[in-house]
Amino acid sequence: MNCIHLLKTTLSCFEHFISQPVILIIDGEIIFSYDSSEDIKYFFYKNESYLKKQTADISQPILLKYGLVHLMVFPIETKMKNCQALLFVSYPYHNDAHHYITCLIETVSLIIQKKYIEELFALEIQQLSEREKQIFSLF
Repeated sequence: MNCIHLLKTTLSCFEHFISQPVILIIDGEIIFSYDSSEDIKYFFYKNESYLKKQTADISQPILLKYGLVHLMVFPIETKMKNCQALLFVSYPYHNDAHHYITCLIETVSLIIQKKYIEELFALEIQQLSEREKQIFSLF
């Protein structure tokens, strides 16, 4: 199963529990769940530059309002310097959904890290001292 297929499946599963549309953007690539409506897809494609501008450097969840559309935007920790991942959830949502959203964020973070495991490994090695690198190369 490729990464995008896994992400779409994961988003669809959690979308049923949250009862709200869920969209993920990773490095500018919009990933919709399988259940996303055409209206939501149209909104994201039509307003892509606005959404990128409003969410360029977020580090905390923010409420994004655009006309009648309200979206809660959650940044997702990827441990990658050049990889930004954002989860958009239609707002308002029931307070009970927050637990599912937290689980979804953790799950998506793990999937992204799995996708970029080689880059993560290279970053970890770069952080080693010269002596640690020498010892590591012996294994």
